[in-house]
Amino acid sequence: MTDLPTYPFQHQRYWLMPTESSSRDVAAAGLDAADHPLLATAVPFADGAGWLFTGRLSVDAQPWLAQHRVAGAIVLPGTAYVEMAVRAGDQVGCGRIDELTLLAPLVLPERGAVRIQLSVGGPDEAGRRPLNLYSHPEHGAAGDGDWRQHATGSLLPDQADDHDPGWDLSVWPPDGEQVDTEEFYRRASDTVFEYGPVFTGLRSAWRHEADVFAELALPEEAVGDAGRFGVHPALFDAALQAMGIGGLLPGSGNGAGPSQGNLPFSWSDVTLHAAGASSLRVRLTRAESGGVSFAVADDTGRPVATVGELIMRPLSTEQLLSAQHADQDSLFRLRWAPLPVPPSKLDRVAILGADAPALASALPGTTSRTFIDTASFTHDGEGYDAVLLPCLPGGTGSDVAESARHRAARLLTDVRQWLASEQRGDTPLVVLTRGAVAAHGDTDVDDLSAAPIWGLLRSAQAEHPGSFLVVDVDDPGGLTRLVPGLLDSGETQAAIRDDAVYVPRLARAAGTTRDHRAIDPEGTVLVTGGTGTLGGLLARHLVAEHGVRHLVLTSRQGPRAEGAEALRAELVEAGAEVTVAACDVTDRTAVERLLDRIAAVRPLTAIVHAAGALDDGIVESLSPERLDAVLRPKIDAAVILHELSRDADLSAFVLFSSAAGLLGSAGQANYAAANAFLDALAHHRRAHGLPAISLAWGLWAQPSGMTGHLDDASRARMSRQGMPPMPTDQALTRFDAALGRDEPVLAVLPVDTEALRTAAESQGLSPLLGDLVRGRARRTVEAGGAPSTGPSLARRLAGLTDSQRDHVVSDVVRAHVAAVLGHASAQSIDPERAFTELGFDSLTAVELRNRLTTATGLRLPATLTFDHPTPAALAARIRAGVVPDEKLAVDALFKDLDRVASGLTSIELDDLTRSRFASRLRGLLAHGSEPVEDNGGGRSADLDTATDEEIFDFIGNEFGIS
Repeated sequence: MTDLPTYPFQHQRYWLMPTESSSRDVAAAGLDAADHPLLATAVPFADGAGWLFTGRLSVDAQPWLAQHRVAGAIVLPGTAYVEMAVRAGDQVGCGRIDELTLLAPLVLPERGAVRIQLSVGGPDEAGRRPLNLYSHPEHGAAGDGDWRQHATGSLLPDQADDHDPGWDLSVWPPDGEQVDTEEFYRRASDTVFEYGPVFTGLRSAWRHEADVFAELALPEEAVGDAGRFGVHPALFDAALQAMGIGGLLPGSGNGAGPSQGNLPFSWSDVTLHAAGASSLRVRLTRAESGGVSFAVADDTGRPVATVGELIMRPLSTEQLLSAQHADQDSLFRLRWAPLPVPPSKLDRVAILGADAPALASALPGTTSRTFIDTASFTHDGEGYDAVLLPCLPGGTGSDVAESARHRAARLLTDVRQWLASEQRGDTPLVVLTRGAVAAHGDTDVDDLSAAPIWGLLRSAQAEHPGSFLVVDVDDPGGLTRLVPGLLDSGETQAAIRDDAVYVPRLARAAGTTRDHRAIDPEGTVLVTGGTGTLGGLLARHLVAEHGVRHLVLTSRQGPRAEGAEALRAELVEAGAEVTVAACDVTDRTAVERLLDRIAAVRPLTAIVHAAGALDDGIVESLSPERLDAVLRPKIDAAVILHELSRDADLSAFVLFSSAAGLLGSAGQANYAAANAFLDALAHHRRAHGLPAISLAWGLWAQPSGMTGHLDDASRARMSRQGMPPMPTDQALTRFDAALGRDEPVLAVLPVDTEALRTAAESQGLSPLLGDLVRGRARRTVEAGGAPSTGPSLARRLAGLTDSQRDHVVSDVVRAHVAAVLGHASAQSIDPERAFTELGFDSLTAVELRNRLTTATGLRLPATLTFDHPTPAALAARIRAGVVPDEKLAVDALFKDLDRVASGLTSIELDDLTRSRFASRLRGLLAHGSEPVEDNGGGRSADLDTATDEEIFDFIGNEFGIS
């Protein structure tokens, strides 16, 4: 429960009044204005059967919505659904809501907006029309299938008694016992509900026998807006609050207090008799079927609305979390989609590495040549259909953590040798694993120690697009007919199962939750890395929001870590028992002793493994030692915790992973490898009936010991890539939401689809992200003027002089340099200033190389900015490598001549114009060195002495005109 703010709510208008210009803007888009604060447009279906209403809900546009919270979340009040249904009904002559069922709460983000669509279908024989309401996060692509349904129902045609329901409330005040409404709102602070001033409209209330009477009014600052609604949802919500007075709700008792967590579920037989009231009288009566009926009048007692019955239902925390678009637009899973691959024949292959002989024997009918490693690879005269590097199970020992580190180090050597090889040309290296990924649901990862291979390669692919393809196979024999098609498909990752190909795609997590046991607040929760920045934030959150009362926080320094004692004191003051322990979680003996001490005091019920280390660098700069230093805190610790807690009765085993492991991240191949293992371990535990979830986090906005080195430019670069940092409060909210999902691995990261689309157009897009960016790419201009798509550079240079070509290439390079550095214009880039002085590092150099590769079509090395230390030097290198497409220039000239010829056949020229035209043609033809021959080829025509008629005869013969 979040307390009300200690400052007064601001008094202000809550939306813009409609203007003639805004109505014209809607009409210009082919829409009708709905003229309603919640619904902006109304569009009739072309077949005349129904209507579609659209709107946009946000705290910015409707600030009063932020004053209605449930468990801290901004929840659209149930009365707002009724209000929108009434507005839609008015449009189609259906003034009565037959029924309206609320399927899921609509939770608004603290920042940003959601789109809504309310559809009204055609009438049946009785005139009843179906109604459905959906929402979608505003920054998502509207066509991505991520719409969530919140309500369904039906409308009935206007009835004769709609304006005279047969009752009034003119006798007032009613008989009965008056209730203290101020006490009602004081007690609200003990529930999940939080009401701002606009929603505290319950002024007076009485209990009379089984009925409740109430007097409601909007605060003065909202009175002016009442006329824009049928009944203002905040005012109508105060009537629902009165249900808690007199025991009309489960859990409300007979005192002046609200229910603990009931929200509207089903409305039936609702009619609006009059609109625009700012104060109301209401009578609430228990309906025969168990719900509550409402008679709502204005302050004179005349009818305003009738509700035949409202049924309320309790809302669980899990349901609320699953309803939030904050998790829907930030929680993603990896799905494996089938990819049709035409069968082909793999005739000649090169197979590299220690596993080469074993794979060669599994590929009958294929001519193969084996090499001991990538460094020894050479092309033969006929070339290869594919170059394969098998990384198959076996022969690496029983210790899965040690095996994982060993195999990752071996692959790192192979990757570095491959990138350094002059023999590889444009050939991608196909790396093969078996059982390293779970391509179908909760299937096991049979070869856990191979999982880091996938993370390392994903980052290598981000740094060197087109250099690697990684494939997980169940039977190597299927390679012979599927690999050629995979190489042609442009995919970078795939799994072959039962002779079918599947490719990974990042998809939004489904909205369903699983029946899971929440973190036990009475048991002990162990947090590794618990004294770090993120560990401390999580510990505070577990105590404040999950009610955890027993925490063990570990780190290498334990109580001596900076801020550890202050953190412990803060948590103790909040009511928790906290132990801060110095423990190297990569030391099995030390962890075993720690778990024994926990068990002796209070059972361990949850583990959060948040420890980790970074040592960023492009893949060519990594060494086995740098790789090992990052793998151990993640992999070894996770395996030890997994094995030692296998028999514990855990409700949660949470692994803090990174999106780098799923998506790849330039400069983080070692970190990606470590986190890919955590993701695989979560699959492995779930397949064996053990609790586990791996959270592949994006960047938190809160600087930590691992991310404090990132400057503003680095964070801005990440935002330009479409994945901005997460504010701490949002990250913790998404942590809660993720715990309720029935998935072993979830990526937790906000995705800015527009920024992602822009980045995709300028640098290419990993197929893994393809489902998040829909629509055809068009040429756009980024910051700095860098063209993201459009004619090839070779085509742009065609027909230009050398100096013009130098200028164009220089502009292209400077524009992309400006875009990488986040500058507004290419003009701010001094072409003679060194890249190091401009602020380039290895990661920005990789981004620039990838951008220029896309823009130029050249194969450029990662050392581009080091080999050519200034933009001017780099432009000269690219200018030398890009050959202008002179054929295109010639083709363009002939097209121009075709247009001239077409004009000559359609225009009658007088003698003077004809002579002028012939003179121009004579001048153009003079640029050629050969004489013009007549049609028979026997007579040469000197251009200087050729007559006008001879010139026209020549043009006519060349282009077939008479």
